[in-house]
Amino acid sequence: MTAASKGLQSGSNARIGLLMATRDQPRMLQAVRSLLTQTHQNFTLTIVDDGSQPQTRAELAALQDPRITVVHQSPQGFIPALNIAIKKSKPAAFYGVVYAACFYAPHYLAQQLNALMRYPHYSGAYCHFCEGDTGIIFKNPFFDSNALLLRDTVGPGLLFRASAFQAAGNLFLSEKQGIFETWQRMVHKSGPLLQVEDVGVRWYPHPYDTPPPPPEVDFDKQVYPHVQASFVIPEHQSVDSELLVLLSQTGHQLIPEQEVKTRSAFILCGNFKALDHSFKLAQRHQASVLFALNDRNELEALQAPQNQHLLASSHFLTRQPVLAQGLEALGHPPSVYMPQMTRREVKRLLCRFPALLHQQRCVIVIRAMGGPELLEETLKAIHVLHRPPAFADLLVFSLDANPQTLAWLEARQITHFAATRPRSFGQLLFLLKQLPAQYVLNLDAGMIPARNWITELMPLLTHPRVGMVSGLMNDVRGTQRLDIEGKSLEDLQRQWQPHHEKEGLQQVSILHDGAFMVRKSVLEYVLANFPDVMPLSSDYLFCDLLTYLGFSHFLNRRTLAFNSLPHL
Repeated sequence: MTAASKGLQSGSNARIGLLMATRDQPRMLQAVRSLLTQTHQNFTLTIVDDGSQPQTRAELAALQDPRITVVHQSPQGFIPALNIAIKKSKPAAFYGVVYAACFYAPHYLAQQLNALMRYPHYSGAYCHFCEGDTGIIFKNPFFDSNALLLRDTVGPGLLFRASAFQAAGNLFLSEKQGIFETWQRMVHKSGPLLQVEDVGVRWYPHPYDTPPPPPEVDFDKQVYPHVQASFVIPEHQSVDSELLVLLSQTGHQLIPEQEVKTRSAFILCGNFKALDHSFKLAQRHQASVLFALNDRNELEALQAPQNQHLLASSHFLTRQPVLAQGLEALGHPPSVYMPQMTRREVKRLLCRFPALLHQQRCVIVIRAMGGPELLEETLKAIHVLHRPPAFADLLVFSLDANPQTLAWLEARQITHFAATRPRSFGQLLFLLKQLPAQYVLNLDAGMIPARNWITELMPLLTHPRVGMVSGLMNDVRGTQRLDIEGKSLEDLQRQWQPHHEKEGLQQVSILHDGAFMVRKSVLEYVLANFPDVMPLSSDYLFCDLLTYLGFSHFLNRRTLAFNSLPHL
């Protein structure tokens, strides 16, 4: 018997202390009943009534179960109420904050507990959750010590070790970030949280225990400071020394043309000499041409007919107010820099150029199975995405080599590839290496991305430690939408019987992350070094590998893709 299985057996009857704070929440009884009908029955439930009205107090008084303890107090707030709950709870090796606005799947406690017993180095385990009866499923990112830019996306389905909570200060805090700040401290002190690949909770948001929505990502503070670019200076070019000092001091690379070894973002010029050479260099690097002009003669040269094309194809910088006015009169306002600019100001200045954030090349990979109907929907959607011109190459990857789909693609002359074996990641790796790009945008056939999908997510990849970004998906699936009012485990088994052929009592649908953007180099490394784990068959595995490599998976909380796949 393995150590993991021994731990699972010895911990299968471990006591769990459940903590609930409530104030006049209409679904409180439904939440309690879903907990009383758990397949794991060894738990206590401490409910703190945080100043409820008489009707709610009467409902709490009617709960006659020896495992339930009810504590009444004047209104103090959700977090203080949880601190009272854990003080009044019986000692346990594991605890869980449960919500009066949730419905918990029958196997919720058993599933979380088993996960923690199998993996003792995790401080807690959490699952996905479905919002109410809408079917919107929240796919949570891996939450570990490497996490960047995270917000409260762990959700209401978390079971944690008592030892980890004690190491984090043995106290819930604070009202500003809600309970999320406690999970942060626990992770940093005792180890990461384990993501259970299941949807175990149905959540009906309520103002009492729902933290305020997180602020939008502050690009000026969270993204732009991490932006780094390389500038190639062609031969026969003399660039303003003050600009070169600013770029060098802010961490950007300045590379003479003779020393270029890797692809760069910008070709930096100080005059209009040897323009053909500079543009050929830009074409080879797939880079943007940037002119730093501080001589009035250059402004006059720009007005010559043979140089008019530069206004539409290049970017301009200057530190001369007169030249700035002249360029603006030509319909091309420049970016103005000053010698005394701070590091942040220089970063912000450069990020105004679309090339730095949005004009890096991308491969759009669409994974298709079955006929061409869903594939056609996704192809139509990507044509209206907000994206720069000549942004991406398209590659359709038919996982099952469906003859109808292949014929449909050939008739439309769309670049495609048919998998010849179940594990075809080596073939995909070969194709990706042939396409010059920095990123891969993955969509499953049937995904309908919002028009702002790329512009919302791609800037987040400018941080060097973010390897993958994805957005919430509006999904029509989810077995948790069944209305069941069982008051005992036997009642629940009996009411579930009509659904047994489609969904067993122990089953909850798994949501596959079918819309994400990843660094091409990271994806190629994973495909080359981990071919046996089928990394693209499960986002759970792929995100685990990203964490192993030191990268983070950042989940944007906006709903950015609609999943039109039918519920199977």
